[in-house]
Amino acid sequence: MSNQNVVLKNVNNENGIIEINNGVLPSPLSNKYTQLLKTLEKDIENSHYSENIIDNLEHYMSQHNKYRRNLFQKLTDAGFGECVDDAENCKELINKLIAKYRDYKSGQELIVALLIDAEFNYSKNKLKLKKMQNKTQAELQQFLCDVIDTTFQEFQKAAPATLLPDHFLGLFYYLAGNCYIDFDI
Repeated sequence: MSNQNVVLKNVNNENGIIEINNGVLPSPLSNKYTQLLKTLEKDIENSHYSENIIDNLEHYMSQHNKYRRNLFQKLTDAGFGECVDDAENCKELINKLIAKYRDYKSGQELIVALLIDAEFNYSKNKLKLKKMQNKTQAELQQFLCDVIDTTFQEFQKAAPATLLPDHFLGLFYYLAGNCYIDFDI
């Protein structure tokens, strides 16, 4: 054969074309490994971005350096003692969700985005909590639902079964348990 590439059309290929270079048919294994190597190269290029997401997630999963009080102490100190059991249940739900999705890049991004939004929205609205006259479970939950309402509505439209209201409440209890937010301001 000559040094020119010969192209045959419609020869046992889903795409309809097999390219034969210098008389040698491409091996399916070499194509498989070529694709895997290209994916690996892309992953290495994107690893810096992934490392940032993992760092952010681990940041929220570890206790903040503030004066450490657990969720029970924070709720009790703020006058929401009756909320402790439900708060612990909601926190456990979000912990399970984090454990379920933490091995997936997109899951990490989702969880970090939710935690950042919850912390930001809480900080923006926390003075309303201070003005609250009755420190009841219903009022605290209503306050937290109002704070995260826009995000929750977006999820209800896009994927109603993915995250439940208790998951969203759990975001705040999770952040409080890891010393990122306080209920007694």
